Amino acid sequence: MLLQKDICGKLLERCFFEETLLVKRSNSMTNSGSNRKPTGKIGPITINLEDKTAEFQPLQFPKGKAKIEEFIFKFFIKGLGKAGRTFYKIVSYPTQNQENDFDFTLETEFGDEYLDLMEVAPLEKIGGSYEAASSSYNHGEMADWVWSKLISKSKKYGSASTPHIHLLLYSTDWRFRLSEGVIRLLAFWAITREHCFKTIIYFVPDDATHDEAKIISPCDHDLFKGYDEEAARSRKSLIGNPEKIRQEGNGSFSIPLGKNSQIS
Repeated sequence: MLLQKDICGKLLERCFFEETLLVKRSNSMTNSGSNRKPTGKIGPITINLEDKTAEFQPLQFPKGKAKIEEFIFKFFIKGLGKAGRTFYKIVSYPTQNQENDFDFTLETEFGDEYLDLMEVAPLEKIGGSYEAASSSYNHGEMADWVWSKLISKSKKYGSASTPHIHLLLYSTDWRFRLSEGVIRLLAFWAITREHCFKTIIYFVPDDATHDEAKIISPCDHDLFKGYDEEAARSRKSLIGNPEKIRQEGNGSFSIPLGKNSQIS
């Protein structure tokens, strides 16, 4: 079993799961699964060494906002289950709520707490199309976008003497997979700026049995001694297009950069 150390020094499993987690639905919840919500393309690349072929296999997301959120949450929480279910201290099955409410209610050792999901997908300036997105991004600009959306939620929920709201960030497209640099920027802001969330986690479903989860908050202040925020903001990520994987003459495989990539 693979373990991946997250940005705050804790361990979250890069996990395997076989069972299906039961998620209850609120009694007042209508069939909101029909609400349209687009998704991008993300998933593994399968390489067959005998046939010398490679194929990108995008994860198949369900249709509708509620079903997508249930899919992401089940994927994520089942992974925590394999790690001992200690992060949220859940004691009973989560409840998926109706629209215009927190996405999920969590029955925990501390009483009822709440979880909201937020996709990392800055589509506003590109007509809402994943395909039109660049495969490169500036770390500061991406972190600014995520933080602005995060703070909008925080302001809506207000503050509490004892935080009880969790935030789960996630990506459904390879172009918007957050780099370690962006996650570190967000973690730095989470300990130096005000927000209402008890925890913030970034999650990516890689395929039907594997995922990656990184804790953004809570985080240890000591990890940021000497941290250069401006230098971190100036960095850039260039992302290869997994849909265009190709075999080279020497038998190796390469993934070209996606369209609109900007190196400078």
